[in-house]
Amino acid sequence: MNAHLIKIAFLGPTMSRGARVKLTSQRFERDAVILPYDYDYANPFDIGEVWLRQHGYTVVCSGEMPNAYWAAVAEFKPLREA
Repeated sequence: MNAHLIKIAFLGPTMSRGARVKLTSQRFERDAVILPYDYDYANPFDIGEVWLRQHGYTVVCSGEMPNAYWAAVAEFKPLREA
C-alpha cells in the first residue's frame, strides 16, 4: 500500500503570534498548512489528525519523530487544495 506522508509539528509562540501546528506534505514540494494551536487537544498530532479528517483525508497509520509527529493518509492530494 502506498501512502501520502504528512509531518505534523508544533510551532512555539512568537512575540506576535500564538502557538501553532504546521502540517507539511512530504510528497508535494512547498505544500503546508499552519493551524492555530487548540488547547482543547492533548498534543499537536490530535489537532492535525482532526484537521485531516475534516478535510477528507483518511489516516491509515501514524507515528512519532524526535521533534514532530507524522500521519500517513490514503489520499494523494495537496494540503492546500483541501
